[in-house]
Amino acid sequence: MKQILLVAALALTSQFANAAALPPTIPSNPQQPLTPKPIVTNLTVHEWGTFTSVMGSNGLRVGGLHHEEETLPSFIVGRNVLGENLEALAPPGSGHGGGSHCQSVKGIDVCDDNTLSPTPISQPQYKVTPEVVTQKMETPVLYFYSDEKIQSRVTVGFPKGIISQYYPAPISFLPALGKIEGLSGGQVTFDVEVTTEKLALPKVEHGNVYAPARQVASNDIRSGDQNEKFIFYRGLGDFATSLIINSNLNDGITLQNYGLKISNVILLDVTSTTGAVKSLGALESKSTKHVTDKEFNDFRAAKLSREQFEAEAQKVIVQALVESGLYKDESLAMFNTWKSSYLKSNGLRALYILSRKETDTILPISITPEPQELVRTLVGRIEIFHASEEQQLLKDFRAGKRPLINADDRFAEPKLRRLLTLVDISERYYITKMINDLN
Repeated sequence: MKQILLVAALALTSQFANAAALPPTIPSNPQQPLTPKPIVTNLTVHEWGTFTSVMGSNGLRVGGLHHEEETLPSFIVGRNVLGENLEALAPPGSGHGGGSHCQSVKGIDVCDDNTLSPTPISQPQYKVTPEVVTQKMETPVLYFYSDEKIQSRVTVGFPKGIISQYYPAPISFLPALGKIEGLSGGQVTFDVEVTTEKLALPKVEHGNVYAPARQVASNDIRSGDQNEKFIFYRGLGDFATSLIINSNLNDGITLQNYGLKISNVILLDVTSTTGAVKSLGALESKSTKHVTDKEFNDFRAAKLSREQFEAEAQKVIVQALVESGLYKDESLAMFNTWKSSYLKSNGLRALYILSRKETDTILPISITPEPQELVRTLVGRIEIFHASEEQQLLKDFRAGKRPLINADDRFAEPKLRRLLTLVDISERYYITKMINDLN
C-alpha cells in the first residue's frame, strides 16, 4: 500500500515541557501601562511557499491531495493527520451523518452527490480515504537575517487546515494529537535562536527536493539540538482561493479572480519531451480573463525543447518571485526546489502569487520580536484538468483501458474523483475501486 503521509508524531512532549518561554516585557515604571514592543531593526524575515490544488473543467477543487510526491529527509518531524481520526475528516454527505442518499454497489457505498461512503469494517480493503483534502500546502520556509544573535518565537496558523510536517520541531502545535475534529484549526509555534555562526546542519542526500532551499545567504538557526537554515512546515487543507479556472471543449480557458489584484498568472504545459510557458499578465481584482480557443491552442502548440522550456520558465518564474520581494537567491532556491514538479511533471498548470492579504488570511503569522521587514511570497499552483482531458479519460474508461491512470501519477486520485462525477451511477463502483487501490 502506498505510503500516504510521513508518520512521525515523535516524542515532542518532553520538548514542549522543557521549552523556555520568552521573557515578558516589563515596563521601567510599574505604574505605567505596557507599551507595544518595538520593532527589531536588525531582524529581517522572508518566507516562500506554495500550495497545490486540482480544478476540474467546472472550476471546482477536487479532493484526494494527500499523496506524497517527494521524499523528505528522515529528520523531518510530522504527524499522521488522516490516520489520527479518519471519521472526523470525512466531509458532509460522505456517510458520516451527511444528507446524501447512498446505495451499495458490489459492496461499496456510492452516493447520489458523487461522494463516496466509507466501506463497512467487514471490507477494510475497500476503505476510502476522506476526500476533503483539496489543498496541499507545500514547503513554506522562513529565512532569518540579522547581524546579531536573536531569540525568535514564530507562530503560524492554518485555520482551514492542519500543519502536518515541520523542522525544527515546534514547541507546541494544534490540534493536539488524537484531537483532530476536522481539517481546521492548525497551528504551530517555534522557538529558534537566530545565530551569527555557521552551524552543522543535518545531512540531506544529493538530489533531495529539500536541498535547494539551503542555497540562500540567510543566518543559520538553532532550536534545542536541531540546526537548520530556515523554519520548514507544510500541511493539508481545504480552503477556497481567489482564482478559479474553468475550461470548455473548443473554448479555451476562463480565469476569474474573486480577490485582490493578482500581479501575474503563468501558464505551463508540460509533456515528456517538450513544454510551453506563457505569462498572462496581471488579473485585476474582481475580474475575468478569457483565453480564446485559438489563443489556447496556439499556446499549447508553441512547444519548446526541454532545455529551452526550462530556461524560459526559469526566467519568467524567478522574475515574478523577485518582483514579489524575495531576494534573488531565495527566488532561485524556490524555483530549484519545485523545478522538477513544475517543469517535469506532465500536465497543464497555472502559477500565481497571492496578495499579502490573502496569504495572511490562509496562514496568519506572528513573530516576536517583530522584524523590521517581513516578506511573504505564497505561490498558488492550480493543476488544470481540462475538459478535453476529462473527456479523453471518460472515453478511455468506457473503452476498457487499464490501467486507466498510472498509479505513480501524483494527481491520479483527484482525476479519478473528478471522473466519478462524470460517469453513470452504475459505473461508479469501478472508479471507486480504483481510488481505493491508490490508498
